[in-house]
Amino acid sequence: MSAPVAEVLRTVLDADALSEMVGRPVRAVRLRVKPEVSLLMALAERDSGHTAGWAQVLWPVSASKAAKLRLRAERYGQQVLTRTLPDGLILQAGPELADPKLVDHLGRARERGLLAGVAPEAVLRYNPARRLVLRTADGVLRVRTGGGRRIEHIHRAVGTLVPVPRLIDLGGSWDPEHYSLQELCGSSDLEQSPSQEDTRRAGALLARLHASTSALPDDVRAGLASAPVSAEALVRVHAQVLDPMAPALARRTRALVAVLPTRIEGAPVLLHGDASPDQFLTDPASRSLWLTDFDRARLAPAAVDLGSYLAVCPPEAGTALLEGYRQEAGRVPDSQPLRAATALAELSRLTEPLRHADPAWADAVGTRLSRLEDTGGQLA
Repeated sequence: MSAPVAEVLRTVLDADALSEMVGRPVRAVRLRVKPEVSLLMALAERDSGHTAGWAQVLWPVSASKAAKLRLRAERYGQQVLTRTLPDGLILQAGPELADPKLVDHLGRARERGLLAGVAPEAVLRYNPARRLVLRTADGVLRVRTGGGRRIEHIHRAVGTLVPVPRLIDLGGSWDPEHYSLQELCGSSDLEQSPSQEDTRRAGALLARLHASTSALPDDVRAGLASAPVSAEALVRVHAQVLDPMAPALARRTRALVAVLPTRIEGAPVLLHGDASPDQFLTDPASRSLWLTDFDRARLAPAAVDLGSYLAVCPPEAGTALLEGYRQEAGRVPDSQPLRAATALAELSRLTEPLRHADPAWADAVGTRLSRLEDTGGQLA
């Protein structure tokens, strides 16, 4: 009988136990759980916090993937630790260059010099089996498993409407589906360096983006998702993740469908889709501000972007954001759709403590559920 997901999760979230398993001092910093299939995690060094590769636990149903990955990594000169655990489980761990889904793309980039001279501390963001973002001498390099063409198309279109980092041509030999390079803009962002004035400017920038919808090329508009934000869909995804590890939390999550809004009022506009302080790059010297990362750009009511930001910022920053938006647009969405959008943004982030490998994730999710339950009662 295979080990329960909850038991494996407790083990990998124990930094001492995980370090012993992989043979070096690490902790998990990002998780992706497929119950009874795999548990994939990004690792960080326990002392420095620098990115330290990845690890995964495979259940017997996925055991055949272990040997295939090890051979693919060795083809590019990368070593993957593979260990057999009790209950038929397999542990694997390796560097970013041996990522289970990115290994071929990263291997080719390294062989052809695109990663030359890149140090471990140059990793800006690493989402295992999804993407690796690196600071290089030429700019910010993104290596993705896919979706790059669509994102680049949107990025270039949005760049004619609001300030965004300039995309740098890598040449025809580099497939934009998997590789992109953009100029390094600023030295911080509004999450790392919060500022009331810069947050007001961020609100004005979002208003400009929303007001530019009619200027969007038809082919770009056609490629943007426009389905309404659905509490039911968000609840279903979170509950499926929570079921095998915390059934009581899963039941509470499903009950949110009855109290949270089913739709947000407002005309569809061009949205960033993941508006938050870390998406606004800043340069304190020049006071420049750029909007970045358009993976989730879509067409939906303006309140969705504002609610996304309000859900993760302190109240005073939220006030500044709305002030900047009002100054640029002349008005902000009505309070009801704004509160509904903020609640749905909080719901979309419900299981973030688990994804971010917080050992106390269950308590944190419970606290978020209580807040959403209270909010739902107020919105009803």
